[in-house]
Amino acid sequence: MRFGFWREIQWDSYARSYDFLARNNPSYTDNLDMVSALYEKMRLPEGAHVVDLGGGTGNFTARLAEAHPEHHFLHVDASEAMIEHAAAKYRALGVRNVTLKSESALDFNPGSETFDVVICINALYAMVPQTQVLQRVRRMLKPNGWFLVIDFGRPQRVVDWARFLIKSAIRKQGVVGGLIFAAKGLGALIENARGARGQSAGSYWLHSTEEFAEMLAGNGFAIEESGVCYRGYCDWAMCRLEGMPPSSPSP
Repeated sequence: MRFGFWREIQWDSYARSYDFLARNNPSYTDNLDMVSALYEKMRLPEGAHVVDLGGGTGNFTARLAEAHPEHHFLHVDASEAMIEHAAAKYRALGVRNVTLKSESALDFNPGSETFDVVICINALYAMVPQTQVLQRVRRMLKPNGWFLVIDFGRPQRVVDWARFLIKSAIRKQGVVGGLIFAAKGLGALIENARGARGQSAGSYWLHSTEEFAEMLAGNGFAIEESGVCYRGYCDWAMCRLEGMPPSSPSP
């Protein structure tokens, strides 16, 4: 067995437990709400084309596609299991404006000026090299397009997350519910532990808020709004291409 198995997230395995963890994570819900609010600020035209790079099990695209049936969404992920889970979710919700594509962000090459929005939620850190991915994002965006990115940049503290999530489960469901959550969420926590080992080994990009902003600016993105989220573990930014005029404020 290759050593990398122990220090790389097994995305197909993660797909089986990811949604259970997400449903029981208040910070994840906060991110969903934030992305929805930022998306509304873009005031996109009818027929807008949106791609979610590293779309995982489809939670963010599902939320946006349900709210905007007049937009066209493309969900891209390298994990077949993630794609299968996302496809089942879209079918269950009756979402018909999403197309799925199984491909890595480094291989995905749709051509220049294809999308009004590129979304990348907690995936860029695993897309090595990040510079190549960001340059590709620049090419695929239309001149007035948007790049909405959240990225996990701090060292993964698995015990801290386990404590936070179990306490949240106990508050909602009682002690028994907390114990059930701990048992059902074990698979996802194991993958998070692999992620932590991968961070230590240099497999995944760690960054401060300043380094995150510098990476975006260095690859031609002008940050319109940004901040820290996900209990301080993540940075987020809503960007346009460098040289584009700032957007007018939302009403």
